[in-house]
Amino acid sequence: MSTHAWSSRNCRPARFAPLQAALATAALFSAAYGQGTTVYTFEPGLQGFGPNGGGVSIAWDTIGATEGEHSMKMSIVQGATFVGTLTAELPPEIGDPPGLDFVIFDLTITEPFPAEGFIDAGITVFGASQPDDPNGQQFGLQAQFFDNQFPLGDLPAGTHEVRMDLTSTTHPLTFATGQSFNDVFGTAGSGPLDIIPTGFQIYINKSSTAPWTGYIDNIRVGLNPPALDADFNDDQQVDAGDLSIWGAAFGVDAKGDADGDLDSDGDDMLVWQRQFGPVAAVHAVPEPAAGWLAIAAAAGLLRARRRSFKLC
Repeated sequence: MSTHAWSSRNCRPARFAPLQAALATAALFSAAYGQGTTVYTFEPGLQGFGPNGGGVSIAWDTIGATEGEHSMKMSIVQGATFVGTLTAELPPEIGDPPGLDFVIFDLTITEPFPAEGFIDAGITVFGASQPDDPNGQQFGLQAQFFDNQFPLGDLPAGTHEVRMDLTSTTHPLTFATGQSFNDVFGTAGSGPLDIIPTGFQIYINKSSTAPWTGYIDNIRVGLNPPALDADFNDDQQVDAGDLSIWGAAFGVDAKGDADGDLDSDGDDMLVWQRQFGPVAAVHAVPEPAAGWLAIAAAAGLLRARRRSFKLC
């Protein structure tokens, strides 16, 4: 039985946690979404990273370290144009999909790339087909997120945050385009066309006009926040401001419409409740405290605007 029981005298929850606690939790989850989870720190060494292609060398270094004391140095000779740094040591965030929308890393360069050339960074994930593939298990499959490359040519000397969404690649078995990491990759038995990850690569696609050296550290991966249908004021969060808009629009217009049925009613309030604060960050059902707070606040808004409406 719920510990948040209704009181028959005043039609409100008998007790609930402070709103500040819910909002603090929301802030923590939002930060985790925005920055991702660190998967490679280079503190224990290169964590399996090595050169992939001719004319590139990979070394353990200290220049450009942003978390801890070490980084990964990537040096490319002038004539090399498409090379990478590749590892088969995969953390669960990469090796146990789905659940990966973006990659972020810190990049330090000591000089900009010459303006007459071009240079971009990108992500390739290697993999194998399912063990029960009718054609036999295939290895060396790859999904290159070419459309999500990050341009490096305009970066000045210094340390920069490089972020790439993994939303557009070609499926190596079906050749379907516009596929995300989560569309392509899975685990053994997750689906007949799911690719099992075996390698993670950061590649550099550049012109042959100059050599290039970069220092990479603090590689993070993560999920983008879910769509916020109850973000009525478009400030990228679902909070009391959106509840106020819903309360003013209730039974009047569609400014508080979260479910797409062109009106503002109790169903939209339920969407707001599910997406409020930390709920939106973890794709979960709202904490009981947050739910009662939402209902209590909604009741107050509606009583202030339409005295004839009763919540219960």
